[in-house]
Amino acid sequence: MSSTQSAVQVEDYAVGGLSFFGLLPCPVKVPFEDRFRTFARRTFTEQGRRLAYYIEGNANHHVPFRDYLNTVEDPDRLPDILLAPGYNMFFEKNFQQRFVRTGVFSDCLAYEPSLLENGLRDPGGNYSLLAMNTLVIMADETRAPFVPESWDDLLDERLEKQLGVRGDGKSFCDALLTYFDKHYGEDGIRRLARSVQEGMHPAQAVVQLTRPKPGQPSVYVVPYFYARTVQNPNARIIWPKEGALLNPVFLMVKTGKAGEHKEILEFLTGPETAAAFNCAGLFSTCAGADQTLLKDRTYHWIGWEYLSNPDIGDVLAGLNPLFLRYYR
Repeated sequence: MSSTQSAVQVEDYAVGGLSFFGLLPCPVKVPFEDRFRTFARRTFTEQGRRLAYYIEGNANHHVPFRDYLNTVEDPDRLPDILLAPGYNMFFEKNFQQRFVRTGVFSDCLAYEPSLLENGLRDPGGNYSLLAMNTLVIMADETRAPFVPESWDDLLDERLEKQLGVRGDGKSFCDALLTYFDKHYGEDGIRRLARSVQEGMHPAQAVVQLTRPKPGQPSVYVVPYFYARTVQNPNARIIWPKEGALLNPVFLMVKTGKAGEHKEILEFLTGPETAAAFNCAGLFSTCAGADQTLLKDRTYHWIGWEYLSNPDIGDVLAGLNPLFLRYYR
């Protein structure tokens, strides 16, 4: 069977003609991809139907794809369905001006009714929130100058250069930056930079918490999935009093394409994808999905009021440079 009559994972997302492009948070990538390949083989390859798709981990590929999005002007060069975590993809100024505000994408998600009370649905009707990653605090109680119980505590001067967060030295956790920008403005970013010792992949934070060494951070912000893997009786998971920070996984579907890709969307919003999210510490927002992770927990979602700022692209683009100015 030729590749034009089967489900194919392409090597170059810039070729055009993709039905689905997915950047997944690291712990989700493998379980999701395994399930998607099974679905694609059963639904497309075995039926002699074509499906071109691209799936990768977000950690290594978000910068190249973000740069690609900034160069595209023709919506036909974009995949019909896009999936990516965080705020630094689909809120870029160029992407919003060319594709969001012109109606290229439409929200087509059926949300879990209880979640609608938290204002997850985009009032503009363009973005879909397919899933949420949960960020918590971890502290080594034998090493931390004091144990923070809230996000605001991370700004305490006693935690100067005691904090480890997701980042690579050039780009830091956007969920954390947007939280402190929303609630404290530039002063919050400045004080956060004072607290941060280093940026790292969450897996590195797990290693440091499990086998701590002198000079390393004593407090970390990590996804709940990684926090649960730390093996150190002195390291405590702290569910902040404001709630765990929610870092969204956005789904973008081209207007008028939902019917054509009905089977893909049913897979993305169905139990198999929800299970892949759940096993990685995320939760699906879709109607009927397992919401066990939400039970008796509080969460903090940045909200559409913040994201609907007409200049949000510039705001988000400025957060890392602002943070780095004080961090260095």
